[in-house]
Amino acid sequence: MVASSKAETVYRDPATGRVIANVDEHKMKAKTSQIYANLEDEKRRASMGIVSVGEQGGLVQAKYEAERKANIASLKNLPFYITHEDDTRNKALASIQRWDDPIRYFTDDCSGLDLGSFCDASAGQRQNKMSNDIDIPDSNEAQKGSLPLSSKSKARLSSVYKNSGPPNRFNISPGPLWDGIGFLLVVALVNTVIGFWPRFREDKDGRLEARYFESIIGSMASWLSGLNALDGVREDILAFGTLLWSFADLPIRF
Repeated sequence: MVASSKAETVYRDPATGRVIANVDEHKMKAKTSQIYANLEDEKRRASMGIVSVGEQGGLVQAKYEAERKANIASLKNLPFYITHEDDTRNKALASIQRWDDPIRYFTDDCSGLDLGSFCDASAGQRQNKMSNDIDIPDSNEAQKGSLPLSSKSKARLSSVYKNSGPPNRFNISPGPLWDGIGFLLVVALVNTVIGFWPRFREDKDGRLEARYFESIIGSMASWLSGLNALDGVREDILAFGTLLWSFADLPIRF
């Protein structure tokens, strides 16, 4: 048995497991490789504008670290859950301007909207203008099976929104009170033009087939797509559309 004092220490490469014959030479190569790796890392950080920590001071990193610690300290006082009474969060969400927000047409902030002189008016004037700028044909005109619109009505029916919007199957452009398809407005116009409500009341089951209803909606939507979205929708039209939808209970898939 060989004594422990005379046993030779065997060094192996951690990566390959091979026995290292010259330990000093191996350590020198490893140290040299580490030095070259550190130099390459310094060059990369310098090209990215990052100041190294150490002899150069590390002012940038010290500033970032102080900001990070201050942010963490401020988060300690925040509640774990979020409620509607969180004023800080509500103000942050209210400050975000969304392009598809219809309320922007009725507020004093028109920045980012291509509305021309329409944006120069006050919020109250714009709301009054948009609530009155829609002409619906009367019953005599509706019985003719067409939609006679004057040049004034056509001007009022032109869209004030000139940018692109999310797609829909009817290709209806966004408007001030646009809800994605303009469903209630289309239903109201269908009833006004072709008398949709009497047919619905006489249906024995109290329901209409989806195919028949969608054909009517599609024909009206094709007419609306030629006129773009309406500038405004009167409250009585929306109320009628809501009433019709509540009684219809139609099996329509959107």
